[in-house]
Amino acid sequence: MNGRPLSRDQRVGRVLLGFGLGGGGLSLLGALLAGLGRQRGLEPLASAGTLLLAALPLLFAGMMVLAVRRMDEYGRQLQTRAAGVAFLAVMVLSASLIALEPALHFRTPSWVIYVTGMLVWGLSAAVIARRDP
Repeated sequence: MNGRPLSRDQRVGRVLLGFGLGGGGLSLLGALLAGLGRQRGLEPLASAGTLLLAALPLLFAGMMVLAVRRMDEYGRQLQTRAAGVAFLAVMVLSASLIALEPALHFRTPSWVIYVTGMLVWGLSAAVIARRDP
């Protein structure tokens, strides 16, 4: 990279890109293993995929700890603020669904809440980083 040190935004971007690609790759692998295992009747393969998907929150937590350790103070503040927004969004979504599910007779899959939290976290991190140079 021309021997120049990376800027703060470039370092944070690399950390977040690695986090997103790693987590996305693990999610895809788990879904593929579970789907193929169920489709072909290979219970060990389906179980491995399900186990990987069930372990994703722990894997994401571990990856996030590693990522935050490599970030500077700006990156840490950005992630803290983004996590706060995502937590609030997931709590509002969860409370709304808890109230609406019995009244409207539907059940929301658990993955919807998980995916919503991850998407809001990523989007809020991007917006905060773009807004606060």
